[in-house]
Amino acid sequence: PEEIDAAVGADAGPIVRAYFGVTAEGNFEGRNVLHVFRPAEEVANEFGLDAAELSRIVEEARERLYEVRATRIPPLTDDKIITAWNGLMISAFAVYGRVFADADRIAHAERAARFLLETLRDGERLYRIYRRGTVRHEGTLEDYAFLAAACLDLFEATSDPQWIDEARSLQAVLEEAFAAPGGGYYSARAGDPTLIARPQEIYDGAIPSGMAVATMNNLKLHTLTFEASYREAAERALTAAGEILERQPFIAPTLLCALDWVLGRPWEVAVVCPDPPEGPLVRAVHEVFAPNAVRAVVQSGAHQEEVAERVPWAGGRPARGGPTAYLCVEGACRAPETDPAIVRRLLREGPSA
Repeated sequence: PEEIDAAVGADAGPIVRAYFGVTAEGNFEGRNVLHVFRPAEEVANEFGLDAAELSRIVEEARERLYEVRATRIPPLTDDKIITAWNGLMISAFAVYGRVFADADRIAHAERAARFLLETLRDGERLYRIYRRGTVRHEGTLEDYAFLAAACLDLFEATSDPQWIDEARSLQAVLEEAFAAPGGGYYSARAGDPTLIARPQEIYDGAIPSGMAVATMNNLKLHTLTFEASYREAAERALTAAGEILERQPFIAPTLLCALDWVLGRPWEVAVVCPDPPEGPLVRAVHEVFAPNAVRAVVQSGAHQEEVAERVPWAGGRPARGGPTAYLCVEGACRAPETDPAIVRRLLREGPSA
């Protein structure tokens, strides 16, 4: 209490202490963590103030308290950039931007992804940490897996085929450096001097397991490209984890999502537009929650041809007088759809409906 009074003055002190719940006993180990736990009207009435006067006193006190706090040594700031964690954040921005048609969020995700690929990658080798112009530590499984997943999310958000190329490149290095002979993936490269054994973790913790995300990447890449090697790698990983999944499935929800993809029939959703992709049909494809689906939204002509070089099922399909959706499973397609309501229903129901 004395520190508050000294900072804001004896007249304002009691009011500020009441507003922020400051007492002689304190609320944390004999000290006070400032918090607003009473309605402002109640504090104003206690001191015979109107709402505007109380607000003025509190705001002036905030400024003074901030000035006092700024004279203290601040806590250390963790300002390093971690590739894997940024991959998760890029995916979040890309998916948000796609679902809510937020171009700024998508652009933010692209800038972050380019920074990682340009700054934390040397040739094919990815680094884990960047801080103040220096990269350190070779990338782990989750660095490669999470950044590759982010690139796949960026492709769906932007329809830019470069992101498929980046995902494939990262996944190829991942497969070479981390694949376990019996299926699945080690968390670290061979020869890491800090480890006495190479861990192979399938369980999710605060973040998804690198093995699960790598497996899901393979499934999405197989659905995009029809290349059998991706599906085979995913099935080897699921087989290797089968006993644990059967006994304790709740520890590995992300890997269960991959299993659901394998056992189900994921959609291949191509939307072909005569003009730059936009409009209700495009929004329908992006807004519906369809986790077992990949989307390629293309503009007729050069862009469609460029995407089709990576995604075969995006090519050879015309726009029929306007944006046209083709919903396919393993290359077998329903009749073309131009009605957003029908597309929404089909995506919600899934291919088996």
